[in-house]
Amino acid sequence: MAACSVCPLLAQCGAQLNDRLAAGEKVSGQIQAGRLFNADGGEVDPENTDAFATARGLKKRRKRSTSPTSVPAAGRPAELFPDVAA
Repeated sequence: MAACSVCPLLAQCGAQLNDRLAAGEKVSGQIQAGRLFNADGGEVDPENTDAFATARGLKKRRKRSTSPTSVPAAGRPAELFPDVAA
């Protein structure tokens, strides 16, 4: 977003963005004309950028099974296929 502030095309980019938004077009998941839009198309306030970035970096934890699955030792194929005679 800081790069936008020194871009020579900022005014043109801002005008194009305003035209897109006025036409009802949804801008999502991108930074355009120095403005950040979330995945839902909502604009993120500049003072909330850090909190937004932190929240995007968080991942939901997967639940781990409480009991590990036992695996037969290598070299014991009979344990892999108990219904088959050796």
